Amino acid sequence: MTAPLAHVQFRRTRVQFKLIQSTINIPLGALPALRRSQLAIRMPLDENSFIPSTPLSELTTRQGHQLDKAASAFQKAVRRSHLDDCLYWACEMADRYPAYCWRRIRVIVSEDIGIAEPNLPATIRALHETWSAERNEKRGDGLLYLIHAVILLAKARKSRMVDNALYVHTADPEYRDPPDYALDMHTKHGREMGRDLGHFWTEGALLGDPETGEVTVEGSIPDPYAERARRITD
Repeated sequence: MTAPLAHVQFRRTRVQFKLIQSTINIPLGALPALRRSQLAIRMPLDENSFIPSTPLSELTTRQGHQLDKAASAFQKAVRRSHLDDCLYWACEMADRYPAYCWRRIRVIVSEDIGIAEPNLPATIRALHETWSAERNEKRGDGLLYLIHAVILLAKARKSRMVDNALYVHTADPEYRDPPDYALDMHTKHGREMGRDLGHFWTEGALLGDPETGEVTVEGSIPDPYAERARRITD
C-alpha cells in the first residue's frame, strides 16, 4: 500500500512539511521542476503522524468533498448518533487523511461524549495505537480499528458537559474565596488558626456522594479502614 500524499506549504526558498512532532524543510533546488499542482511527496515513515497544514477548505476527500465540510458532517453525525453517516464521512476523511480523522475522533470523544462514557477515551486510545502499529509494521491499512472507533462514537451515550465546562471556567470565570473547610492544617492560614488533625478528620477529609450530595467520612463506598486510620494518626 502506498503512503498518502503529503500536502505542503511553499516558502520562498523551501518546501515545508508539517508533522505532529517535527517540521521538515527541503530546499527547492532539491525538488524536480514541477508545477505546484503536480508536487507530491510520499513519506511512509511519518504518514501516521501527518496532520494537514493547508487550510482544510482547500483539501478534498476521495469523492471531492472539502475536508472541512467532511469533518463537520462527521462530528454532527456522531452527535446525532447517525451511524451510517458517521461511517461514510469517516471513510471519506480516512482515505487521504487518516491521522486527521483520528484527531477528530480523539476530540469528539471528550467534546461530545465525555463523562457519559468515562472509559471510552482509553478504548479509543488503544484502537489508535493498534492502528498505528498495524501501519508501522506494514501489515495493512488499519482501517478496521478506525471503523471500530467510529462505531463506538456513534453508539455511545452523549454529553457535552466537558466542553461546556471548559467554556465556562476559562472564558467566564467567577471569582470565589476558598471555603472555610479548605483552611486546614495543610495551609498557612489554617495552621495559624490552630487547625490540626482533629479538624482535618472532621472537616477536611469528608467525602461527598455525587448522587445525594451527602458528606460523610466514608463517602460513596463503605471503608473498613476509616476509623482505624483516624485512631492511628490521632
